[in-house]
Amino acid sequence: MGNKLLRNPLLPMKIDMHVHSKYSGHSNLEISTIAQILKRKGLDGFALTDHNTTRGWKQARKVAKETGITFIPSCEIKTDAGEVIGYHMTKEVKSTRFEEVLKELHSQGAKISIPHFQDYFRFPEAVLNKKRLLSSLKYIDYIELNGRAFPLFNYRARCFANRHNLHIIAGSDAHWKWELGSFYTDLTKNKVHIGYNFMFLINMTLTKMYKYMVKQ
Repeated sequence: MGNKLLRNPLLPMKIDMHVHSKYSGHSNLEISTIAQILKRKGLDGFALTDHNTTRGWKQARKVAKETGITFIPSCEIKTDAGEVIGYHMTKEVKSTRFEEVLKELHSQGAKISIPHFQDYFRFPEAVLNKKRLLSSLKYIDYIELNGRAFPLFNYRARCFANRHNLHIIAGSDAHWKWELGSFYTDLTKNKVHIGYNFMFLINMTLTKMYKYMVKQ
């Protein structure tokens, strides 16, 4: 199955499609650190998908120019039905209702992904309402394989994508530097790289603890 991102010939091969920085509020990653680590691991770019904010875009563009790595302006957006990711965005969205967020993203020409698909351990972040999801398929470009998801949920993501003729992408969902590049999308070969490491259970716990401490 082809990947719609390949329509942009300027994009390089290996992209981590789901990365968080300090602007997400529960990560301590500097954007310069993200670029350095991904380059060291042989990746060509990343999508900065901070939660409900585009504050890191300006710095990411600067870092990308300095390091030669590709940056995709993106955002992981919380909706009333779970989170969605917009890629190649031009501005933040204002809506919070699932269907309206999809329409806003679509209207600005963004590509849309459903992250950590049907991951019941990620409620309320994961989109679990299949009825609402199915009724909005015309807006959705990708189903994500997620570096913090159990293999079962990523298997279900693959099955759903194949059943509904949607494209598959992969992203680490990194909040910590050792997670970066564990999952990525190879745009040239139309493949996803999945580096399972059950450290993701510890990573998720650390994220929740960090988020709690930051709020104190």
